[in-house]
Amino acid sequence: MPKSAIDNADIDYILTVSDMASVLEELVTQPVAEAGVIAVSDEMEQKAGMAELELDAVRSLLLKNELSMVNGEVAETANRAIALANHDLPATAEQRHSIGDFKLIVLCASAGGLNALSTILSALSANLPAAIAIVQHIAPKYPSHLADILSRRTALKVKQAAAEDVLRPGHVYIAPPDRHLLVNPDGTLSLSQTELVHFVRPSADLLLESAAASFKHQAIGVILTGTGSDGAMGIMAIKKMGGITLAQDKATSEFFGMPQAAIKTGSVDRVVPLDEIAATLVNLVNSMDEHEQFGA
Repeated sequence: MPKSAIDNADIDYILTVSDMASVLEELVTQPVAEAGVIAVSDEMEQKAGMAELELDAVRSLLLKNELSMVNGEVAETANRAIALANHDLPATAEQRHSIGDFKLIVLCASAGGLNALSTILSALSANLPAAIAIVQHIAPKYPSHLADILSRRTALKVKQAAAEDVLRPGHVYIAPPDRHLLVNPDGTLSLSQTELVHFVRPSADLLLESAAASFKHQAIGVILTGTGSDGAMGIMAIKKMGGITLAQDKATSEFFGMPQAAIKTGSVDRVVPLDEIAATLVNLVNSMDEHEQFGA
């Protein structure tokens, strides 16, 4: 398939689920006359509340290393990750070598994300001493060509993330449609289909929070163009654990909802124009290396 055809197809469905979330949020908060509509609104509000409660539980336990208290797939993933971290299960030499030798950059985007991600990744070299994990809100019912598109726009190696992938510097891992992407303490990745968070799956918040818990001060979180507020809580987690946080500025964001929500938390270190984000990331990763090398 010609490059332009793939790009156009992807652009058609790389639309933010947060846009739909904004409409749903209005529906559940506006008074409606018809009983049927009221029932639907109540159901949506209840589901949103359940997802928010689950997110709060995961968020709290992630930062306390007590994820065994969470039910379902997250618990299974977390129990394995914590056991590996505590040497209760064997980790390969490759996995033990992972964290500590490189940094993790998390890029989160929604509406307008394809252009933003392309701009950033195209300006990064193949020898970047950091792995990159990406959440881009996309339609959940279609296969994604995002990894294929981005791989032709960067020297980095790009793939759609799979369970048990081992993070490597110079590699980009993209959350697949309709799956939460999580970073484990042993430097591997997990996928989960637990409840939607802020009406979306994959969730920027869950990826950022797992990155914060696993990589701590070696994590860099970046919130790019998009509607809604996904990623704001995750940025707070990155900051709390000693990492660095960035947000795309309003002037270069096609949609400023996500960056603005992150900025309003007070946990964003720098607000950066899109065309300066790649250089900023390179400088940050290099400065983190120098900091560790000289013990400053």
